[in-house]
Amino acid sequence: MGVAQITAGNVKPIMAWGPKRWEQLPTISSLRDEGFSSGYDLVTGLFVPVSTPPNVLGALRDAVRVATQDTQFRTSMEKASAVITYMDAPEFGRLWESESVRLNAVIRKIGRLE
Repeated sequence: MGVAQITAGNVKPIMAWGPKRWEQLPTISSLRDEGFSSGYDLVTGLFVPVSTPPNVLGALRDAVRVATQDTQFRTSMEKASAVITYMDAPEFGRLWESESVRLNAVIRKIGRLE
């Protein structure tokens, strides 16, 4: 995001590309604020093979949940201007599915996916 560069005055942002304003820079308009029906937030997640045993899945889910709540981790991410939104597997799966459908439609519309 380059928040440090923006706050230092080295870069002037035009707008935030996501569907909402950045928490770190609330005075910067989002695409949606400006009337665009587009927007994208960076989404990352942990993926494992479908054959992963349930007990391993459970251990991984617990470990990631605990790690994302760790004060040192959250402080480090804040310093990097990273917004952490933890979602467990069912919630993340729903988000991933809806974003995949939406992004596939956009990519098809611009002619980059057949």
